[in-house]
Amino acid sequence: MAMSYEAIRKLVSRSERRDGALHLTFLCPETGAHVIASVDLDGEGARGVGAARGAVAQAIRFGTRRPDRSDQPGAGLEDQGPGDVAERDAVVRAFRKVHAFFSWDPVAQRWSAARIHEDAGPMIRQLHAHPVHSDAEQELLVRILADIAQADGKADAQEMAFLEEIAAVDDGTARRLAGLGRPSLNDLAVVSDAGTRRTMLMLAWALAFTDEELKPGERQELEYLRGGLGISANQAAELRQAAARFVLDTVVANTLASGPVLAWEMRMLHESADHLGLPAEEVELSVAAHRRRFSAAAA
Repeated sequence: MAMSYEAIRKLVSRSERRDGALHLTFLCPETGAHVIASVDLDGEGARGVGAARGAVAQAIRFGTRRPDRSDQPGAGLEDQGPGDVAERDAVVRAFRKVHAFFSWDPVAQRWSAARIHEDAGPMIRQLHAHPVHSDAEQELLVRILADIAQADGKADAQEMAFLEEIAAVDDGTARRLAGLGRPSLNDLAVVSDAGTRRTMLMLAWALAFTDEELKPGERQELEYLRGGLGISANQAAELRQAAARFVLDTVVANTLASGPVLAWEMRMLHESADHLGLPAEEVELSVAAHRRRFSAAAA
């Protein structure tokens, strides 16, 4: 079965228990692409849009093809014993959160990141089609994200740690880039590829959406970035919705990973959709899509 521990553990290149949680790196054997996920061992965890920040960080790594600085391929669960029941369950729950970055190959009987999932949302499709390749553009992306993080004042320690995690292998890189301040219009104009410009704005929206409240300063900076990157209002609206759907899908996946959706969890999902500016039916569509994927993978 695709969504079984035996199928999933072959992807695990790193596993660490820390602070009551299991932190995993899933590594694609074909492409070398890695996806990071964490899950509480007790089955509980953060809820709402704030819990999507880790998935946004993963999307940024995926969109820039940045390696995980601590990843050591082949060091995970492949050659280990079955582990305790709680850890095996946690591995499956963690993979369910991020499985949209993979697709199941029924011939090879394995998960792969060589192709995106047929149900992958517009944000993952955009990242797949238009990654941020060059070092200069990746540094500009970090400056853009730092600008959003600091839009409501000064980035706090958690936000700086987040930026350091996605920025580069070198410690202090994000702090140095954030210290350069808001990217100028000339800085933004050097990005020549239209698809890359759209990816940058979409990721900026995704980061902004992980705040419990989208502040006026963040909206102002997002509009500044839209103009500086030369993206039309209609295109920006599509990118905003793509980012919103990604965050909502992440919240839904996090919720379903722990079992059936309870009444209070469904209320939380609707609150998240409202925060993201999405209609209520998007919740039902996302829940149904995730249940369909999980059921198909478990067959």
